[in-house]
Amino acid sequence: GLLGAMAHCSAEQLSNALPTIIPRLLGALSDPHEEIQRAARRALKQIGDVIQNPEIRANVPHLLAALAKPQNTNTALTKLISTSFVHTIDTPSLALLVPILMRGLRDRNVKSKQMA
Repeated sequence: GLLGAMAHCSAEQLSNALPTIIPRLLGALSDPHEEIQRAARRALKQIGDVIQNPEIRANVPHLLAALAKPQNTNTALTKLISTSFVHTIDTPSLALLVPILMRGLRDRNVKSKQMA
């Protein structure tokens, strides 16, 4: 779809749009229609494929799993904590990270809050 096609836009175009797109995709993941959920997962995967930061790119499967299912948030946070970041975290990377960090901060579990 359109969102998947946007993953192949220029990095600058995509990075400018991701803060708007990611929250909408997250909403689509909980849509009652399975086809909408599948399209949202495909679009997130395609967006994950264009992440340039090597440390974030290595964690994309965990990040996408956490975005798709809240119960995977702690696993993603644990992976991020154990990652040594040496490269700049760009806008597309932040667009994937921030929803997970925010979910961790809002969690009632103290461990999740500490990791976030």
